Amino acid sequence: MMERLFIAVKLPQNVKAALSSCINDVMKKTNCPMTPVKDISMHITLAFLGDTDPKEINEIKTVLSEVAADHKGFSLAVDSLGSFSSSGVPRTLLAHIGGDSEALAALQKDVAYALDELGLDYDRKAFKPHITIARIRNGATPQQIAVLKKVYKETSLPDTGPFDVKGFTLFKSDLTYAGPVYTPRAEFTLTD
Repeated sequence: MMERLFIAVKLPQNVKAALSSCINDVMKKTNCPMTPVKDISMHITLAFLGDTDPKEINEIKTVLSEVAADHKGFSLAVDSLGSFSSSGVPRTLLAHIGGDSEALAALQKDVAYALDELGLDYDRKAFKPHITIARIRNGATPQQIAVLKKVYKETSLPDTGPFDVKGFTLFKSDLTYAGPVYTPRAEFTLTD
């Protein structure tokens, strides 16, 4: 049976709590139908592999260990709020990443290269480092979207300060009626 996999940077609890609080405030001020991401599920995706043959997991772990050994830890910060839109309508609410974004981009590039070397199929969209905090559900009216855009633009992020990235994780994602459940399959520690 295939396993749905992705590779991501975990977030510290204070960052996840601040983002959850932020999106809950936005939801209270709008009546736009949206689904917040549970704080336990917040992360920064480096690569989404999707359905993967479990026989390939050991090879994936090996190359990701090599990638981790080639990178030093670095610091990131939550930078600003934003969204991914379709035809001008926000569909995903997110937090942009600041801090040492060059180190994050280099890590992601090496993860992608390692997956390419294995010949694995994965989502090759351009890397846009972010943390998804909510998804807008279908059926939102233009008025609801207008209010959401105004409130979201006026919302400021709490200052969580920088956080250290000391590694990344290979996750298994199980889709359930209550939302996705992410289970770590392997942890990879960056060098000091």
